[in-house]
Amino acid sequence: WRIGELEQALDYSEKSFKIHKKIGNKLDIADSLTHIGLIHSGKGESDKALEYYKQCIKISEELGDRMSVAGVLGFSAIIHSKRGELDKALEYYKQCKKIYEELENRKDVAHVLHNIAGIHLYRGELDKTLDYYKQSHKIFKELGHKSPIAHSLFARGNVFLQKGKFDLATSNYKQSLEILEEIGNKIEISKIFPFLISIAIEKKEFDEADKLLKQLKQIDEKDKNKYISLNYRFLERWC
Repeated sequence: WRIGELEQALDYSEKSFKIHKKIGNKLDIADSLTHIGLIHSGKGESDKALEYYKQCIKISEELGDRMSVAGVLGFSAIIHSKRGELDKALEYYKQCKKIYEELENRKDVAHVLHNIAGIHLYRGELDKTLDYYKQSHKIFKELGHKSPIAHSLFARGNVFLQKGKFDLATSNYKQSLEILEEIGNKIEISKIFPFLISIAIEKKEFDEADKLLKQLKQIDEKDKNKYISLNYRFLERWC
């Protein structure tokens, strides 16, 4: 969003909020408060965003709209995470996860677990990170949601790479790659190659590194995507 677009969206949402407040429709009031909070968050005005989220949660709880409560708790957790307030972020994520579990919303439970893993990763708590990624991955796999499965495998690969466990990192990256190829996500595929190539070079497997670079070149020549081309050109110079 550009600043002008955010201001326009804020103006529209505030007008909408006033109308809903006049009518007294609490569901629409809560919805407007969420939108206003999201816009303030987009503008970097986190205190204002949190205040609107707080108001929304209060109304949603009164209405018994637990799904909305969980969603806004998640938005609040994101703000606290960005501000480096990791304990607060974890607290909100755990409240959010509890509601999703009670609602038997497994997809969103998995997403929250993935976000909790990210906080532990930021703290350097790699074993906890892997545990939460594992829980998230298990649910996505049971649900058959391929894109999040690929993303969680990639995330696990990054953690194993940080731990210096190259074989486990490679295994997770290649599983992620296989799924991304199935769903045809070429941009995400191109993001994995630098990691696989760096591992091959670290292990002095130069033929493997060259083979991987050629595979990326084929993707680049076929798709002509700017992001893929940048990845390939960078790696070509590096290798």
